[in-house]
Amino acid sequence: MMTLQKFRLMLAGSVAILAWLAVLSAPVRAQIPLDDPPDTTATDSIDYNSDPFAAIDTLVTTDAVFSGGPSWTPANPYPQGNLLYSVDVFKDSGAVATGLLGTFVQTTNRGTSWGVEQSIGGVRVALVDIDVVDSSYIYGIGGLGSVVKSTDGGATWTKLLAGTGTQLYAVKFVNRNTGWIVGASGFISRTTDGGTTWTRQIAPTILKLRSVDFYVTSTHVDSSNGWIVGDSGKVYATTNGGSTWNPQNSGVTSGLNTVKFVTPTLGLAAGDNGVILRTTNGGNLWLINSQSGGLFLESLHADSTNAWAVGSGGTILKSTDAGLDWFPQTSNTTLWLTGVKFSGKSLGWVVGISGLILKTADGGTTWTQLNSGVFGHFEAVSFPNATIGYAVGDNGVIAKTTNGGTTFNILPTPVATNLYSVCFVDPLTGWACGRGLIMHTTDGAASWMPQPVNTRAILQSITFVNSQLGFACGAQGVILRTTDGGNHWIGRNYTPAKLNSITFTDINHGWAAGSAGIVFATTDGGDHWFAQSSQAATVKTLNSVAFTDPMNGWAVGVGGAIIRTTNGGFAWYADSSGVKSVLKAVTFADSVNGWAAGAAGLILRTTNGGGTWYLDPSGTQMPLNGMTIDSAGTVWAVGRYGVILKLASGIMGPAIMAKNALDHDQVVMGNYPNPFNPLTVLQFTLPRQMVLDIRIYNMLGQEVEALAERRSFEAGPHTLIFNGSGLASGIYIGRLRSADGQYRANVKMMYVK
Repeated sequence: MMTLQKFRLMLAGSVAILAWLAVLSAPVRAQIPLDDPPDTTATDSIDYNSDPFAAIDTLVTTDAVFSGGPSWTPANPYPQGNLLYSVDVFKDSGAVATGLLGTFVQTTNRGTSWGVEQSIGGVRVALVDIDVVDSSYIYGIGGLGSVVKSTDGGATWTKLLAGTGTQLYAVKFVNRNTGWIVGASGFISRTTDGGTTWTRQIAPTILKLRSVDFYVTSTHVDSSNGWIVGDSGKVYATTNGGSTWNPQNSGVTSGLNTVKFVTPTLGLAAGDNGVILRTTNGGNLWLINSQSGGLFLESLHADSTNAWAVGSGGTILKSTDAGLDWFPQTSNTTLWLTGVKFSGKSLGWVVGISGLILKTADGGTTWTQLNSGVFGHFEAVSFPNATIGYAVGDNGVIAKTTNGGTTFNILPTPVATNLYSVCFVDPLTGWACGRGLIMHTTDGAASWMPQPVNTRAILQSITFVNSQLGFACGAQGVILRTTDGGNHWIGRNYTPAKLNSITFTDINHGWAAGSAGIVFATTDGGDHWFAQSSQAATVKTLNSVAFTDPMNGWAVGVGGAIIRTTNGGFAWYADSSGVKSVLKAVTFADSVNGWAAGAAGLILRTTNGGGTWYLDPSGTQMPLNGMTIDSAGTVWAVGRYGVILKLASGIMGPAIMAKNALDHDQVVMGNYPNPFNPLTVLQFTLPRQMVLDIRIYNMLGQEVEALAERRSFEAGPHTLIFNGSGLASGIYIGRLRSADGQYRANVKMMYVK
């Protein structure tokens, strides 16, 4: 397993930490170069591909650890997308594995199907090691001193009290009752009654202990002779069941992450810098059999002849001479591999990040990936209706579903640059943007054409009000506009600050938000933009902005920042999110029901317009970057490592009504807020250009105001403001009629002074 030093180097959010860590001597895997460097002031997410063990070396009591099970359903990948740390054989032809958020996956039919459970035993932190004793008894360990036990083959779980809150890294049981757990700060503990009670054992170290093994076979159990390995090349051995642990000389200073003894004298250990050690005399002498800088080996499995080791970059190594010589096997992945286990000499399993599961039936000559779905680091998502949706992201990845998320497929892309935003106005017509790039499709992403943009800036966000009127924003405060579907884009830089998100509620009202809490607004369709007073509410970077109507809006950003307005942004107020993690996306179904998502799988929900926010279990700890709501009221969230989540909210808000109006060639009208005093916004969406009368009546049928008389409206969403000042409290009816008589809509409004 990886060291705390290596984990911290993968944190993108703290320049100070990076500077401090630079003086440390632990080996460090180089950062993967990105097309567009991340805004280090705007993220605190973890690069799990660079360090899959980051989540267990950091505080596990973060705001991403939820109470209760997940309410979101994973749409991609299958069977799940959480990082898996450890795997073990179950009933010879099956396997079990554990991972982030107390995840437990199990197959009993060689991987044909999988069962998935989260928060087993009530544990909601990472479970980093699992030990199958027999077909009934299984033990797992992880963060906060968590130990779980199943006595029915994983059907049910019980949390055991181990008497510690420290991070645990490994577990080994020699029978149903006798076992050891090891962890941070030299922690060792033993049980002889199946985990009911534990006895602390003393190790002559305060370093992290990463792996423990006792020699056990189907015919032999040795509860006296055991070995432990850990940071800085430490090896300890016992000949009396752990009453005393004595140091052995490994000959290396690299961290050792895994140890396995195949006879009482023949043992192997592996770890950082590709170190593989071998002993033939119980550890009295360890010899270095392999070493490779920059390679990290996390797990190994061995028998008296064959051995396998797995680690970073999709590495699988095999030995056919009990660990003397090693050669690589083809894994067909570059993802970090974290666990390996074999049942006999042929059937083997490997697990890793993104829920990766590999299987071999021929000793590793060929490895098959069992988890399915699409893989990509997704940044944004758009659903033009309830069945068709698109997700885009790094390196030009584009994924599409045509069945409401049951399956997603990767589509060909004409670019290799990162795509940061996507917007579809119907199932066929859409746009995506990146660095100095806007591309357009009219055939459902089967093909894309670049559109002319006079900027090389990174374009972070794109939105279209209808098929002709669209806007984009990005670095150097650029805001672009098109009135002809993108054939021509015109814009300018409004601020030196980066603008990360742009949204419109109708053809006139729009907002763009970005660095230092800046929000710009327009009330004339982008002819003029002006800065709002948002910096009075926050000066933190804002990553996403959403409005449900010209009055009600929200923006979220760094440090858990959430601000909202109820008057179109003329005044912004800070809401308490209750978290400090970065928030990357926000979406609202109506003026009261909304969601925000961000780092480490964090999702927040509000049901009162942002007055209060609570944690909504996502079931993942992967960073989430984009959100949207489709026409059926399903909320979608996408993120890194292929994560796509959905939540059937059942809420039909104004944005959803607008989509349904376009989908079904009808007009739906609503108003927000309702009740109101004295202003309310009437919102409606037209399937085509038409001439309308829009009038307000009291309950006696008397007209009190004409909001529009034989006025021409273009296709798309529109809003009108009704001012009830001077009227009596009561119920009023808004009535919409088209001049040709084909379209009509009514809305009941309550005016309360």
